[in-house]
Amino acid sequence: YTLAIQLYRDKINLNFNEVKPYTDIGVCYFFLGTYDSAIYYSNRAISIDPSFNKSYEILAVTYKAMNKLDSAKKYEVIAKKNNSGFKL
Repeated sequence: YTLAIQLYRDKINLNFNEVKPYTDIGVCYFFLGTYDSAIYYSNRAISIDPSFNKSYEILAVTYKAMNKLDSAKKYEVIAKKNNSGFKL
């Protein structure tokens, strides 16, 4: 995941306003168990494009992994609103 994070950062350096690399970095940090970074990058993606649903999904599963269930539910509701097939 570390190499993937670096490659996504390189992509961000080419285009700061592309949302997907931020979300992908968030996914990598989630799988590394670095939840604060997963949250940071997911929120950064949302600030660029609030309609990019994957970012909300990552926030929901990250907060669930942290046992912050109120926050997980908040983002689950948003994710489900945008994608009825999403389940936490």
